[in-house]
Amino acid sequence: MRYRALTTLVEDIKFKKLDNRILEFLEAFDSKEIKITNNQIAEELGTSRNVVNRVLQELKNQNIIELSRGKITLL
Repeated sequence: MRYRALTTLVEDIKFKKLDNRILEFLEAFDSKEIKITNNQIAEELGTSRNVVNRVLQELKNQNIIELSRGKITLL
């Protein structure tokens, strides 16, 4: 139980900084609808696609973005 709590805390610390980087990256586009893949975001920010997927899903759950195949919409 303690190990799980510790790993969750480490993941939260690690990903919270990345969510700001992803949002800043997306907001730099001139449109609310951005045609981009998770892999392209990962390459641009120097991280893995899996990490970007997790962060984008968290942002979606917070109603900050909408996700669809090959497109992200800022709300």
